[in-house]
Amino acid sequence: MNIPTFLPDNGTIGLVAPSFGANKEPYTTRMKAAIKKFKEKGYKLKIFGDIFGYKMGASDKKESRAKHFIDAYKDKEVDIIWSVGGGELMIEILPFINFEELKKYPKKLYIGYSDNTNLTIPLLTHLEMLTVYGYNFPTFGLNELDESVINTLKLVKGNKIIQYASKFHEPRELKEKRPLDPFTLTEPTKWINLYEKDTKIEGRLIGGVMDILLHHLGTPYKGF
Repeated sequence: MNIPTFLPDNGTIGLVAPSFGANKEPYTTRMKAAIKKFKEKGYKLKIFGDIFGYKMGASDKKESRAKHFIDAYKDKEVDIIWSVGGGELMIEILPFINFEELKKYPKKLYIGYSDNTNLTIPLLTHLEMLTVYGYNFPTFGLNELDESVINTLKLVKGNKIIQYASKFHEPRELKEKRPLDPFTLTEPTKWINLYEKDTKIEGRLIGGVMDILLHHLGTPYKGF
């Protein structure tokens, strides 16, 4: 497993929108707040494409979204790449990304969740590279950050963390919230062991959205 460069103090974050852009609330306000927070902490931000854009269900046309990611990956100034959103159409960009070509460049950490599975998995399987299935960038604009959000930043900075199940989670149906309001953790978290007995698992955990993973099977993008 190749370990990419982590985010150093005062490092440069490449922001990309390979699926949906932060083009509507609450994401627009959160995105602007997150950018402000990271700049205040001394980080540099380099934006690739229109991260607030919208074009037919995504931030831009598929060819452009692929190019923005590739440009960020090849950019010598960028330490890590962080996605600004999930969505539904990231899978469209895969035919325009030459993963063999990316092997020629230094490994670069990629962070995102939901639709970003379409990149976290191929980068892992083709480049044998660590990726982070974690919060998209706008989440860091919230007024108060949950421990899980803070741990995501610790992880991309190269710190080891121990992850535990949350005690509470946010319900699906909520009254209207302001964009920067923190998580509303009111519902008790309950884990269910389908094996109905104590289970111990060892090894590397591959995170992602299951239905996206299934779409990769039998394609050139699965990498295995």
